[in-house]
Amino acid sequence: MSKVLLISPPYMKLSYPTYKIPIALTKGCKYMNPGLLICSSIFDDANIENKIIKVNDIREEEILPWLGPDTVLVGISCTCSWEYLESIKIAEIIKKYNSNIKIVMSGWQVKSIKEKLFKDTEYVDYIIWGDAEYTILKLYNNIIESKDEHIYSVAKRGVPYIEEKCEKQPLLNFSLIDFSKFPDYHEYLPYVEESRNCPYSCEFCLNSCVNDRYHNVPFDIFVQNVEMVERVYGKNAQSNLLAANFGVNYKETKKKLDYLKTKNIKWNIELHVDNPWEYYIEDLKEAGICKASIGFESGSPRILKLMNKTKDPDRYLKRLEQMLIKLNEQGIKPSLNLLIDYRDDYESLCETLNFIDHNKQYIHKVKANFMFAFDGLLSKINDSDYINMIVDDYGRKIHAYPLLPSNTNLEEISYIIDEIEKGNYDHSILLSTSFASNSDAYKLTKDSH
Repeated sequence: MSKVLLISPPYMKLSYPTYKIPIALTKGCKYMNPGLLICSSIFDDANIENKIIKVNDIREEEILPWLGPDTVLVGISCTCSWEYLESIKIAEIIKKYNSNIKIVMSGWQVKSIKEKLFKDTEYVDYIIWGDAEYTILKLYNNIIESKDEHIYSVAKRGVPYIEEKCEKQPLLNFSLIDFSKFPDYHEYLPYVEESRNCPYSCEFCLNSCVNDRYHNVPFDIFVQNVEMVERVYGKNAQSNLLAANFGVNYKETKKKLDYLKTKNIKWNIELHVDNPWEYYIEDLKEAGICKASIGFESGSPRILKLMNKTKDPDRYLKRLEQMLIKLNEQGIKPSLNLLIDYRDDYESLCETLNFIDHNKQYIHKVKANFMFAFDGLLSKINDSDYINMIVDDYGRKIHAYPLLPSNTNLEEISYIIDEIEKGNYDHSILLSTSFASNSDAYKLTKDSH
């Protein structure tokens, strides 16, 4: 048995919504948990026995056999609200089996709610909302040595977290990732981290409510992890270039793409329109980039500005059109991610549909969703005239609330999303919904111009 057990919880086994949501959201995304692989690498470097397990169902017989008399610490990585009830139930099962085992939870859900976690469950001892590189090993040593030394971004049950004066986020020391440590690793796409965190503060993104610093992964670590992909998955593997925001630093990006040109790996990336992509977009095909996803969000200048997606929406949309054309010239037909904002109306959604329809020849598909008010974002939602938030016991338990445009409901929004994802960009999809009430006014205004 291992001294440290690292757990990836299941998705929506206990936290299935009480309301209708798009089908894609119910399925989730099959992924290797990066945080756990990073933790495992850190423990490996320190010669501390550790094991990653993927829990597929919340049953004692799937969890308890991995625990032993020498298990000191269990880390649970909760990446989203729909793994939250599952994560705290796993903690309960372990604590009731052996109360001496210390349990720590981390992940984006914890970044959002922080110490509120301690109110939701009595079975978690520590929470981490910072990066593993400067937290997890120090926490383990604190436990082993019965110390209570302060660790940046780590809170202990019963001890108020007090940020020290002039405290700064520590620098990261990136690790080599061993994908073979993840259970059934061959069933997952590998990844190579290009950068971590994001320098932007889009209002709808949890990145805007945390203080994580943007880091570009050093070139030597990047190269070693690419070579690890080749060793584990083969020289012709399909892989992800993992980044909250790919290509922020164009000089480092070009350097990495030039290196990838010497390889045969096929890569998936995500792009931000306001990044300096013009400096490296013509390198993508030769570097093996075959799939690109763009955080489009909206075709409405007003909504883009309200989202804080960009400072210059008109320039943003022009650059997006140019990016789509350039990607197609590279043989890459990208996907667009669309987000229905709670301040969207008939006019703004028509602008979005018009943009997509005008550029559909350059788009592989559109993936859409509506906004959620996560706990960490609630303070940013201050437009009371627009608030149409579904608050119920389920939302309170997972700390996430659907946030919809005024006077609409989930059935209508889900219908619009399903139609858009089918490739229907006609304004008529809005007319059977509450948006139809201001459609005539929009048409009159448009005609008068």
